[in-house]
Amino acid sequence: MLIKVCLNGSRKPGDHPALPITPAELAADAHRAVQAGAGACHAHPRGQDGVETLDPGACDVVALAIRKACPGVPIGFSTATWIEPDQTDRLELIRGWVERPDFASVNFSDPGVLELCRLLRRLGIGIEAGVWTVADAEALSDSGYSRQLVRVLVEPQDIEPVEAEATAAAISAALDHAGVDAPRLYHGYGMATWRVMEFALDGGWDIRVGLEDTLHLPDATIASGNAELVAVALEMARKIGRLHGGLATEQEAGHQQHGALQTVSWRCTRRLAGA
Repeated sequence: MLIKVCLNGSRKPGDHPALPITPAELAADAHRAVQAGAGACHAHPRGQDGVETLDPGACDVVALAIRKACPGVPIGFSTATWIEPDQTDRLELIRGWVERPDFASVNFSDPGVLELCRLLRRLGIGIEAGVWTVADAEALSDSGYSRQLVRVLVEPQDIEPVEAEATAAAISAALDHAGVDAPRLYHGYGMATWRVMEFALDGGWDIRVGLEDTLHLPDATIASGNAELVAVALEMARKIGRLHGGLATEQEAGHQQHGALQTVSWRCTRRLAGA
């Protein structure tokens, strides 16, 4: 199985004492998270003003720093429209990346998604399809890119844990119905993080955790940082029995999921039915 750490997201400096912002902080924190069990890293690079950016200068420095700190560990960046709302500028900035990430997340709720996917393919950057809703899952199915992905990110936006799990189950069923068999990774936000993670582990899928998603541990106490969040997720996976084969690399996790999808999809139907 794969645990991906999301290091900082859109959080502002001061939201958490251990939130990494600078390239050096991101690299050091990524290293700690990998030591704790993460197999891939996701970051939102910042400009000199601390604001999220797609600027090639800032992104290249972050990619280089994390790669130096975590050799061989895949890294990814966000491409969200809230970082750069102008589509032309967004594409031009991404086109300028030299130290390119291994993958980039593409929110299928964003406008201009097909053009962005075409660009990422041309640049040799893997596509993570961010799916927030059933409508996003259907858009992914219709896009022509469902078989050209690193993975699907199932990302329910609900803050209430029960509602987030229900959304995750509905998205899963929609992906199954559409025949989208790319590897899947699940995560939630706030305290729903842990409920969605449990749902994913029970279903045989990969998970994401980090300060981007939640500042709190399952008992609602404040986490010390990304490494502790990863360690707790790892222990949760161990208790559910997902670590009998050990932690997987990103590529191994994809192969494991591809063979398991048919055997676990019934769980989504069962949950949707309220069983």
